Amino acid sequence: MASREDNLKYRYGIDQEEYDAILKKQGNKCKICGTKHSGHKPLCVDHCHNSTRVRGLLCKKCNTSLGLLREDPKIMVNAILYLDAYHKEETKAFTEAIKSLSQPEKSGRVWRSLLLDKDNDPFTHSEACF
Repeated sequence: MASREDNLKYRYGIDQEEYDAILKKQGNKCKICGTKHSGHKPLCVDHCHNSTRVRGLLCKKCNTSLGLLREDPKIMVNAILYLDAYHKEETKAFTEAIKSLSQPEKSGRVWRSLLLDKDNDPFTHSEACF
């Protein structure tokens, strides 16, 4: 069975010392999401499949995500735009619900009851979902 050192050299053309230098340069974090390297699970070596050049070290989730998105920047941008549009709609709904709290005559029964009962927290009340 090949050692980790042999695997790094064979698959990515780097040794443990180079891996450690990349890890240090990245602040001991995933280059995409910033998740701190825990020590017991090494970060994945991300590399270009055409040139085999090492791009950086990623957590398993980020490395897998790049692969699932076919390492295609256009698909990644479309995914970002898709999520951004959803979050804008979600934020709009949240903002409208908060505004309705200050206008009891326009808000629904649930919001009115929450305003009258000072002990209720509208952000944890099960009926306050919007």
